[in-house]
Amino acid sequence: MVHSYEIKNKQLIIHRPFWETTYDLQELSNVEVNRRAMRKSWRMFGIGGLFGYIGSFRNNQLGNYRAYATNRYNCVVLIFQNKKTVVVTPDAPADFAETISEMAAQ
Repeated sequence: MVHSYEIKNKQLIIHRPFWETTYDLQELSNVEVNRRAMRKSWRMFGIGGLFGYIGSFRNNQLGNYRAYATNRYNCVVLIFQNKKTVVVTPDAPADFAETISEMAAQ
């Protein structure tokens, strides 16, 4: 389950029940709002269902990616310089994408 997303000190922090996952926004190369990003995905290693879609997934559009999603239709795709792709699903995808892009550019 994903509790929340936080942008702090040029890092994206994904809050989950027992731990946090952090991504360095200085390594972010692209941000895209894509409502269909998780479409036709295969779960490689992770969970998908009632409490969210969390773990490693794959589809033809994104290739391999990590998902921290609660709503598959609010996708924001983050692509990092090391070719790592992460999908998050904030409540307001466009606002989130704008904020994270501004933070990464600083």
